[in-house]
Formats: sequence, structure tokens, C-alpha cells
Amino acid sequence: MITLLFGNQDLELEEEGLKAVASALAESEREEGLFRYDCSDFIKADQRSLTNRIQDFRNAVETVSFFSVKKMVWIKHLEKLPKRRSPLEKIDQELAAIHLFKMPLKEGQGWFEGASLAERPQGHHHMTAKQLLDSIFPIESGKFYLELSPGFKGKNIWLAQGDSAEPIAVEEFLSQRLKSKVVFEAPESLVCEELGDSQGFVKVLLAYLEDPPEGVDFLLSAHIKKEDELPKALLKAIKTSGKVKKLTVSYDDFKPVGWVVGRARDKGLQLDAGTAELLIEIAGAELTNLDHELEKLVLALGRDARPTPQDLIEKVGHSKRFSIFLVGQFLAQRDLKNAVESIESLLSESHAEAVPLFGLIASQFRRLLKVRWLLDADLHEKAIAERLKINPWILKQMIGQARGFDHQELENILIEMSNRDLALKYAGREAMRHLEDLAFWICRGHLAGPRSLSLHWVP
Repeated sequence: MITLLFGNQDLELEEEGLKAVASALAESEREEGLFRYDCSDFIKADQRSLTNRIQDFRNAVETVSFFSVKKMVWIKHLEKLPKRRSPLEKIDQELAAIHLFKMPLKEGQGWFEGASLAERPQGHHHMTAKQLLDSIFPIESGKFYLELSPGFKGKNIWLAQGDSAEPIAVEEFLSQRLKSKVVFEAPESLVCEELGDSQGFVKVLLAYLEDPPEGVDFLLSAHIKKEDELPKALLKAIKTSGKVKKLTVSYDDFKPVGWVVGRARDKGLQLDAGTAELLIEIAGAELTNLDHELEKLVLALGRDARPTPQDLIEKVGHSKRFSIFLVGQFLAQRDLKNAVESIESLLSESHAEAVPLFGLIASQFRRLLKVRWLLDADLHEKAIAERLKINPWILKQMIGQARGFDHQELENILIEMSNRDLALKYAGREAMRHLEDLAFWICRGHLAGPRSLSLHWVP
């Protein structure tokens, strides 16, 4: 049986995989009958390690166990396998097209190039040029290092010349006949490039999926959003012989409220839907991280606790998105010191984060403007929540923030951000300074009142 699990929530992939293992193997069988592999280990490795790992994989699949009737091979992170063709495939084809025949010489025998012979011999030893080699290594600049088999080092290939024969060193022969650029002196470091769907581990795995050995179940898992993110040949083999199970595929608006409520209950916490949604707003929507934050709350508050919004703010790790919400909160409170410190903290690792940070701050001020408009229309808090679909606790904060501006100033802030947008995208290392400058203009109220010259970008 072959099963593929895919989705983009690692915790769910792991837990569904464990359920599949429990369903296929009794607990007493798992020590001897369960074999786990990670595709990452087969992608970049030196040739010797790669060969050993592939052989270990073959042994796990093919060796009969005396302790377990059934066997399951669990292969994780199938998405790590490259979709592109291997650089080795082309040179493999070139080598396979060169035919060699063992023929008699005046003294002994030698290998002759088939293309130099007037007729293809019958009943003689035959091989292709690939059998001259032990290994092939892709190296820099599109070249390949060819490691000759010990029996052919220092030997000749023979070219038929009428009734005579001309020898040519095997290295020179291959250099002349192959279109690919090759060298025969080993470079200092040999690291395999990513192998395509007809080479290395993928080639072995594909053969097993196309013709599954008796008594072996394959469980495959991939962190992807769509099936077609996997190599086509593998996906086709899986669908032909097995089944595909789609798990959670989350996007930016993913809010697993029901999952959080149920998970909290399992851990002994009491969370209602509103508090669960706030936890997601604060910690982010990644299930592994949410599970970790729930564990922290249990340790901090004890079982049977009912966490309050303030508990979440103080005890839960803030996601980048919520940290940006806090930047917006500091700006809305005109707290320049904390706003600048938060911006510097968020951009300390990479200035490239300035553009998405700017975009999310702009998004937050657009929401503030909507709240301000609805407040001006005399809508009460519940009606605003229903209209904007915002978490009640978040909305309460935003209403407080929006009351610090009139709609004219919020519109001016958004116009100013629009004017600064292009310059910020090309600011590079100066991006942090531009954001700090924007924070100064907002916190000092320079964008209040009617539109003025202050609404033009000054680099």
C-alpha cells in the first residue's frame, strides 16, 4: 500500500503519519518494521555517503524481517526532491551511445570502438562507455569528473583502421567522443548536485513505487500546497499504485479556531472561540507554534485555567504580524520611542523586511480608517465587528486607536504612505531610516488637518 500525505502544516503531517503507522503496524512490530527516511539526507551529500544511504534504503525495503510480518517505510519531506532533470542524465545518454567490443589483437585482446568497425561483431564481449567508469560527479561550470574503473586506468581503446588498429588512451577517447566537458583529475571537494527524477535516490524510490515489493507499505509526506509541486513521475506512480490524502493547506487568512479550542481542551485549558482567535492573531496560524504556545500557557497558568486576553499578550510569543500590529498601536498612540524601537527590532536581521513591514503598517491604517468611518457613522462596537470581521479584543484596541485620529488625518497618512511606497522599495539599507522618518511624521501630528506640502515625500 502506498499513501501520500500532503499539506503545509508540519504538526498535522507528523500526527497523521503517526496515525497511519499505528493503523498499519502493531506497537510490538514498530521497532523492527518501521523505517523512517528524510529526503533532505539524499539530496546534497558526498558520493560515498549518498551511495551508502541509498544502499541502506534498499536494504530496509528488500530485507526480510524475522521479527515483523509487515513493514512500513516512511519517507518525509518529499518536496525536497528536485523537479528538474538531473545534470547526469545527459552524460549518461552520451556514454550509453558509445559501444565497445572486445576483439583479438596481435598480442592478446582489446576493446574496440564499435563505430570504427566495418561490421558489428557477433558473439563477442560488448559494453557501453559507461562501464569504463566507477562514478560520475557534476562539478563547477557544467563539467563532470569521471572516475575510471581500476581495470581501465592507463589502458587504451582501439580504433579499427582497415586491417590494422590504432590505440588511443581511454581518457583522450572519452574527451573526444563526449559532448559534455569532462576531467579525469579529481577536484579537492566532491559534492553531488541535486539529483533529478531518474537518478540516485529518486530513481530507486520510483522503481519501488511503480512495482511495490510484497509486504511493504510506503508512507510518503510532503509540505506542499498542491500535488503538482512534486516530480511528475513520482506523483504518477503514487496515484497508480496508491492514494493521495490532502491535509490542511493554509493561506494568509487561515484561522484554525476550532483546532485551537479542541487542542486547548486536550491539554486542560478552557478557551472560547474569541480567545482562540486572539491567540492565532498573536502567535500566528502555524499549528506547531500554536501547540507550543498552548503548552506554555498550561505551564504558566496550570490545568483548567481560562486564559484572558491579557494573559495571551503577556505570556504568548508574538508573531511578526502581531509585532507589526503593536508597531501600528504605538504609532496610533503617538508613542514615537516604542514605535522606533519596535521597527529597529523587526528589521535588525534583514533590511529586506522593510517593504512587507511597510505594507502591513499601511494595511493596519486602512483598517483604522474604516473603523473611524464607521464610528463617524454612529455604528456601535458590535455592528463594526460584524461589518469588518475583526476579533473583538483587537477591535476594542483599534477603536481606541481610531479615536485618536479624525478621518482626515488617517486619509492623509495613507496618502503619505502611497507617496513613499516606491522610494521605500528601492531604499535598500536606508529603508529603516525612511520608516523611522514616517513614524516621526505620524507621532508628531504633522499629517493632521487639510492636505498640505507635508504630504510630499522628502528623501
